[in-house]
Amino acid sequence: MHVTYNVSALKVYVLDRLIRNASGGERDLMAFVRDLWTTVKDRTEPQQLSEDEVIASLVRVAGQGKGGYLRELAGTCWRL
Repeated sequence: MHVTYNVSALKVYVLDRLIRNASGGERDLMAFVRDLWTTVKDRTEPQQLSEDEVIASLVRVAGQGKGGYLRELAGTCWRL
C-alpha cells in the first residue's frame, strides 16, 4: 500500500527538530519564525526574503553549519 505524506509538514517538523537539537532544547521553530520577522518587520514595501537572509536567520537560531542543511531540506521538494 502506498501512503502519501504531507511533505511540507514533514519538512517543518524536521526543521523544528534540527533547531531543538542544535540548541539543546532552548530554541524551536517559533524562534526561527521570530528571527525572520525581525529581519523584515521594518520594511515598508513587500518583498521576498533572499535565500541568504533565510539561511542567516537559521544560523542565528540553530548555529553555524546548519545553513547547508536548510538548503538541502528545501531542495528535496524536487526529488520527492
